[in-house]
Amino acid sequence: MCSLRADTDNFLAIASLFEESFSIDWVLEITGIKATTGLRAIEDAIQNGLIAQTDPGIYCFMDQAQRKKLRATLPKNLLENIQRKIIKLYLRETPDENTFTQQITTHLMNIDNDTEGCRWLMQAGLYYKKGFE
Repeated sequence: MCSLRADTDNFLAIASLFEESFSIDWVLEITGIKATTGLRAIEDAIQNGLIAQTDPGIYCFMDQAQRKKLRATLPKNLLENIQRKIIKLYLRETPDENTFTQQITTHLMNIDNDTEGCRWLMQAGLYYKKGFE
């Protein structure tokens, strides 16, 4: 990995949990860090070629291997907690159920689920099954 500040690594490790792109607002909300810290992390990551801006406030990782390395730095107990926050965020932010189902599937498969989580996994299974019919 590139030599980045610890706060940049922490910010990017959380951002790496989003499957495709991520919003700076989402990572700030989940981490509770100050906007200046988040903006500094974004700037560092862009300068080091780790992420690129796709839309205002929206970024994606340029190298999936680096993304996986960052993800692997998160302790398991923190990882599950953050994935639960991401699911709640998607529930609030995603307008249609099919998109929501696609976005949360990976997160649900990596945590212990309650009845609601199992229901969403069943729904995801049905959604993906339709793609093969």
